[in-house]
Amino acid sequence: MQRNSLVRRGATVVITAIIVNVAMLATALVIFGAGGFDPFSVAPVAIATGVGAVGGVVVYAGCQRLFGAAADRWFMVIAAVAAVLSLITLQQAATFPGATTPRLAVLGLMHLLTAAVVIGGLVDWEHV
Repeated sequence: MQRNSLVRRGATVVITAIIVNVAMLATALVIFGAGGFDPFSVAPVAIATGVGAVGGVVVYAGCQRLFGAAADRWFMVIAAVAAVLSLITLQQAATFPGATTPRLAVLGLMHLLTAAVVIGGLVDWEHV
């Protein structure tokens, strides 16, 4: 993939992931309310999602350099492992005031949605 293409796809992935997670947050706020649960606000969700998605783009670029034709396969493995490991942070979030099982489930879902958007938007599915 050429550099311009990666930059375009990367920017699209980051913006899409933020939009998807903010929409998920809005839905969750309507259903569950914020209840003083700090992670349930737009700024933390948008920032954390953006950082995670940018990290995914950087890892994808590194996979392209390191693994050549096998980059997409390696990236999917790395991204899947990172997504599962990101769920560990829910243990810390569970200690925050206002944390409930449904709110934590939404946070976990947002982690997995970010991974799905990043993987889906970057991987060249014809070469997997």
